[in-house]
Amino acid sequence: MSNFLGPVALAPAGSTGNNSHNAAPSVPAAEHISFKLVVEAVGATPTITWKIQGAAMPDGTAPGANDWVDLMLRPSDTDTGAVTRTATAVGTQVSHLPYDRDNFSHFRLVTSLNTNVTYRGEMYAQDEAS
Repeated sequence: MSNFLGPVALAPAGSTGNNSHNAAPSVPAAEHISFKLVVEAVGATPTITWKIQGAAMPDGTAPGANDWVDLMLRPSDTDTGAVTRTATAVGTQVSHLPYDRDNFSHFRLVTSLNTNVTYRGEMYAQDEAS
């Protein structure tokens, strides 16, 4: 039996604009980490691009502006990895962190090219129970 954690907020409900959201700590015992962008509402000609960035920091150290790197993710709806995803309608997109990229202490959601989109971002983690 595994333990499931989430959602951990990466962007609060009702977010708008282009943002580098606040850092969220990773889950050290996680066997699997996934990220979800939920487009809550759209206006005329909606579009938003989003990505996840990671930072590897010593315990108790917050990431600085230059500590972030873009992460390659495995989208749930395609076999092709992606750094940046695009959404154009109300709904949910989920991407998974490949196992070889699990060594980050913090994650953040970065949104850009946002036109008439209201959204939230979430992180989920699963570990193997002892």
